[in-house]
Amino acid sequence: MTQDERLRVLVLFGGCSTEYGVSLQSARAVLEHMDRTLFTPVMAGITRAGAWQLYTGPLERIEDGSWAQDTEHCAPCVLPADRTRRALLLPETGECVEFDVAFP
Repeated sequence: MTQDERLRVLVLFGGCSTEYGVSLQSARAVLEHMDRTLFTPVMAGITRAGAWQLYTGPLERIEDGSWAQDTEHCAPCVLPADRTRRALLLPETGECVEFDVAFP
């Protein structure tokens, strides 16, 4: 299976909840065990303040919570208002990061 044939899975983590830490631990576990021959992960973290960030850094930084301060591997992102569009929009660059399914 080529990279183009793999399902792109949006893994969401974090958020404005008391369960923030649990979400980070769960996301890391999902990402570590995801079969990369079948799936390509797309990581999107939500800060405690509610800001969405496309995250491309190391998994260790998710679980310990330092991902949100990793400016090298974070880019602001939003979901489009069009529900038929499965993508994260990167306002700073105008790019779109497509995904097939989402795993909250």
